[in-house]
Amino acid sequence: MKISKEYVILAVIIILLAGYLVFKKGNGTHYRLPDLPELPVSDVTELTVKKGDVTVDLKKKDNRWVIMPQMYPADKNKVSDMLNAAGSLSLTALVSDRGDDPVFSLDPDNRIHVTVLKNGKVIRSFYIGGVAPSYHHTFVRLNNSKYVYHAKGNLKSVFDTTVDDLRDKTVFAFNMSNIKEIKIAKGKDVTTLHLSRQKTNSKEHENHKKKDIQAVKTGRSVYVWKDDSNGKTVDRKKVKRLLMQLSDLKCRSYIQGKDKKDYLHPICTITLKGDKEYTLSIFGPTDKKAFFYPAVSSENQYPFVLSKYTAEEIIKGLD
Repeated sequence: MKISKEYVILAVIIILLAGYLVFKKGNGTHYRLPDLPELPVSDVTELTVKKGDVTVDLKKKDNRWVIMPQMYPADKNKVSDMLNAAGSLSLTALVSDRGDDPVFSLDPDNRIHVTVLKNGKVIRSFYIGGVAPSYHHTFVRLNNSKYVYHAKGNLKSVFDTTVDDLRDKTVFAFNMSNIKEIKIAKGKDVTTLHLSRQKTNSKEHENHKKKDIQAVKTGRSVYVWKDDSNGKTVDRKKVKRLLMQLSDLKCRSYIQGKDKKDYLHPICTITLKGDKEYTLSIFGPTDKKAFFYPAVSSENQYPFVLSKYTAEEIIKGLD
């Protein structure tokens, strides 16, 4: 009888312990995540990204984003990615209550502080740490909170950036269909090409079609590119290839501490005429081992560098 009582007591203790463990587990996993409303991109007027001693301040001016205080035009696609990521911040799980733990790269030396503002008022502020092992989540901490959460996506790849990364690298852009004249200056040699209408008979017209020389057909006439110096027709495919190279040209980076007026005697200058005049000048590299060519453009107020490959492809295309 005594043994039976001991078994009963033991069974009761086991049941109580099991109940405690279940209750403890329930308390540990059932928590309420912060409710983060969606922020409409149109509401945001300023975005600040700070990492260590470096701060990137973006402001919306006349419906375009610029980098302050220099007022550099910002890359609209990269800014859009940042606004969408900040506005749709989604927390999926609580990870820790240790806040700035270096394990999550949320310590002051490694974290990225993102501040979103609307007309000077902060509407969202959070810290970005490291990327979770799954690479599908990022460790984040909301401002004034010690809790660390998983947030959807790799936020570090979006916000770990610099002023140079965010600058709009488009330095030469135009509508190809508007261009009617191309002037190429290489040293003392100057070549001018004009888009001209040329009458053709049926056979010539078909030949032009096969060679893709014509730009626009009008009856028995075609538009062709002609060299002003000798009146000869130029291969339109090569002209088109050159214009395509130039139509949305992006630089590798901008040159700091220099002005456009500091660059003289270019290797070549290309002038395009359409609805307005566009000019691009490419200069020789500083030395033979350099991987970049300095350049200036009428479409950008800052001197910049083109990669060696891009610059040499353009120069080769001029021939």
